[in-house]
Amino acid sequence: MILFKEFKLENGLQVIHFQDNKSPLVHINLLYNVGSRDENPNKTGLAHLLEHLMFSGSKHVSHFEEHVHQAGGTYNAFTNTDITNYYITVPSSNIETALWLESNRMLDLTLQPSAVETEKKIVIEEFKQRYLNQPYGDVTFKLRELMYKEHPYRWPTIGKSEQQIQQIEIEDLEDFRKRFYHPSNAILSVSGNVDVSNTKYLVNRYFSEIPSGMANKNWYTEEKGNKQPQYVEIERDVPQDMLIIAYHAPKRNDKMFYSASLVADILGKTKASFLYHRLVHELQLFTEMSVYLTGEMSAGGFIIQGKINPVHQFPYSFIENEISRSLHYLSQKRSILESQMTMFKNKAQTAYYFSQTKLSNIGFRLCYYSRLGNTDLINLEPGYIKLLKFKELQQYILEELDTDKRFVLYVKGKQSHA
Repeated sequence: MILFKEFKLENGLQVIHFQDNKSPLVHINLLYNVGSRDENPNKTGLAHLLEHLMFSGSKHVSHFEEHVHQAGGTYNAFTNTDITNYYITVPSSNIETALWLESNRMLDLTLQPSAVETEKKIVIEEFKQRYLNQPYGDVTFKLRELMYKEHPYRWPTIGKSEQQIQQIEIEDLEDFRKRFYHPSNAILSVSGNVDVSNTKYLVNRYFSEIPSGMANKNWYTEEKGNKQPQYVEIERDVPQDMLIIAYHAPKRNDKMFYSASLVADILGKTKASFLYHRLVHELQLFTEMSVYLTGEMSAGGFIIQGKINPVHQFPYSFIENEISRSLHYLSQKRSILESQMTMFKNKAQTAYYFSQTKLSNIGFRLCYYSRLGNTDLINLEPGYIKLLKFKELQQYILEELDTDKRFVLYVKGKQSHA
């Protein structure tokens, strides 16, 4: 049980405190309610680029990294479609350094033209290395374009293209920062060897004078459901053909998300999963495969993907039909589904509680669940998974993994079709 306390500053900053006197450390996690879905479709990549630049220095801190290291700490950050998250871990005696650094860059980030250009080059190189210069690199781009026509999940966090990243100006970044990087749009967690009274005093000292702003309303155009399956075929220089079948998944704060998550584990999380064993080992349709949720706050993706066995080179349509048959078979075989359900419930419980031994996981989850609307999910989620029944999983497989709701992406290897 994670025992936490919450309070809010007058400027809108939400604060969550978790005390752990067994640890010599304090973990500071600051989550901003902004991600790539909050960008203009014609100016993407802003959220990710600004995350990089938040380490470039502020009015009173020219070398962020140097101060963290002098305090004996570590730091990092990440951006995704929904949020931007920063964190610093320091010895508890240096908690003020971490709070001082975070408050400084929230209030007075300095954007120098030279730093902007340097980080743009770094991000563009990352774009090339991760998405253009490796096999299957742009497959997720194509899948997003297939799955989303209206919702801003249709572009990746890093940005739509090199050109859009290159065209970002300082004025774009400043406007984006002013809109989203302020106390009313942020959640701060302080976890570790510090009591709540000291946390309140220090957070007020370093954050209370920062002006509030307009909180992100998170209004997005939702996708309409499929009336028939959507198909796209692309040709790439890849060593094996690939088949991807995707569905819109439940929103992250929807109770059905837990059914979807457990079904994904049962189908393809490990080599012991039902669909993995059937398609890779028994039928040898794939050489490897996986099933997973992308986990976005809005309707994300439920993904089934596999690399097609080049020895047999079964047609895409044959493999797709076999997946449908396998899903239906599993939904009707109660003994198999319940056996898999028990195994992966236990795995999920173990993984969840093991992750709670790390301050960094606790600090992030407190912020994330608060962003979802219920901080106590940090204690409730294991129970939601444990209580799932056969009927709920059966219903999810039959109704949500329906053929008509599919988005199917075929990736052909050039050399195998020359």
